[in-house]
Amino acid sequence: MTGHRDHRPRRPIRTAAAALCVAALLGGCDFGEAAVYSLDHPDITADEGGRFSLSVSQNPSLGEEWYVVAPSPDPAVVRARGVRAADKDDGLVMVGAGYTRLYDFEAVGQGKTQITLLHCPLNACSGDSTPPSTTPGPHWLPTMPKATHHTYTVTVN
Repeated sequence: MTGHRDHRPRRPIRTAAAALCVAALLGGCDFGEAAVYSLDHPDITADEGGRFSLSVSQNPSLGEEWYVVAPSPDPAVVRARGVRAADKDDGLVMVGAGYTRLYDFEAVGQGKTQITLLHCPLNACSGDSTPPSTTPGPHWLPTMPKATHHTYTVTVN
């Protein structure tokens, strides 16, 4: 039969459309703001399923870096969700300026664990590995800051 088209929706199209709708709904949901902890607050309490962030100031243009280091947190208690730069209120980021770096985590199971960050100011760490060695680099001077470890204790209820 010429010119006849089947106008019935096909199952794969309906399935894909349903999946997109579900993804859009879930992506648009806000499951609550993540609590943010600075270096001044090393004791963290979170509910299972909750999210939290560790906040540090960083200026890579001055040779400053942060790393999550061993021992790794217990994966049965917390899971790393990524690292990001915090948005500035005015939306502007100046070249060479410092910013706030956030390490995002999710509380996945009850228990207690620790998360350790290594702070490497200019020339305080060396090597090409990630994280680098805390042995000062060749251009480090005794008057310069040394690398420091900052440990957070996380309790998940």
